[in-house]
Amino acid sequence: MLAGAVARRYGNALYQQGLAKGNLEEIMKDLDVVIHVFKDFPRIRKVYEDKKIYSVNKKKLFENFFEGIIHYTTMAFLSMVIENYREEHLIAMGAEFLRLYRKHHDIVEAKIITAVSLTDENISELEKQLAEVTGRQVALKAKQDTSLIGGSILRFGDKVINDSISFKLQKMEKKMRAEQDRKINKTPKEVK
Repeated sequence: MLAGAVARRYGNALYQQGLAKGNLEEIMKDLDVVIHVFKDFPRIRKVYEDKKIYSVNKKKLFENFFEGIIHYTTMAFLSMVIENYREEHLIAMGAEFLRLYRKHHDIVEAKIITAVSLTDENISELEKQLAEVTGRQVALKAKQDTSLIGGSILRFGDKVINDSISFKLQKMEKKMRAEQDRKINKTPKEVK
């Protein structure tokens, strides 16, 4: 089975389970914790994805590790993923769950790239402003890229607003080159 299909199937199954039990928010928070642990501590992720470790031992290890941190539904899901040897797809499964969760709650994802890092307060304020403009709840992902020099690039749905200094400089350079090319390509009569 293709990796994307596995992620969609399992992510959807977890979403449907959470919807039926009414604990989508708990699962959402749990997956956030698990995925952050896996991203921040690659060794833990390697153990989880290691096919050489028996699934029974791996399940016990992760039950002990996440005991009291994540809820039963999420732990049962992690165990099922281990039993079915689908561990390497967990992050993609979480992304599918998140997509379904956001769709259900009418949350739109936006991305902003800035020359300087944004604080959590900055991000919250931008989310509020975008929500006011769109009438929808917004989940904003922020990324820093110093090559922008200043300003930002906002991606929201199919819209892109590039207000970076590097983009403005590129536009200015392009305009100046076009003007220079226009002057060079004029015939002697046109120059007068």
